[in-house]
Amino acid sequence: MNTCDLPHIPERLHTKERPALEEFFIEEELYWRCKPEIDLPYQEISLTEISHNRQGKSDVPLSISTDVLWNTDKNKDFEKYNYDIIVLKIKELHSDSNYTKEFKEFINEENVKVLIQLLHDPIACNYAHSIFRYTYKETLVTFENYKETLGHKRAKRLRTHCKLELQAMIIRRELRLNY
Repeated sequence: MNTCDLPHIPERLHTKERPALEEFFIEEELYWRCKPEIDLPYQEISLTEISHNRQGKSDVPLSISTDVLWNTDKNKDFEKYNYDIIVLKIKELHSDSNYTKEFKEFINEENVKVLIQLLHDPIACNYAHSIFRYTYKETLVTFENYKETLGHKRAKRLRTHCKLELQAMIIRRELRLNY
């Protein structure tokens, strides 16, 4: 794992040699930064890998909500984003303590499946970094293939189900005025 060389990132967020955690927790919060002008979070984005920060256990948190505002891209010349924070809460997990959700639809005489997975994905300057990953018809959805997979017009209803799933997890919006 690379070391974090951004001086503005708090030491507690540096990944160092810590491994990714294999489990999530019921009631665990997830944090996502959102432009203030967006009224309905997740409605105007492509469903590729969506970065969030995870809270971890509430008694020993990996991050707090405002940590999601730290800029971890050394090619950008600022320390924090001036965005709102969307807070989600995990309400259900599988017996292995992982979050996956599957949606199916019959499209053009074919059963089509979308799988959503939540994965802890630490990066050098953000141990709490996690992603929602989407798979469409057994293909990992990326920006490069989005228009042919989950972004295609035939997948509109599946895309809507995925976005509604994320919106249903939202428990609050922290306005940027609070920071």
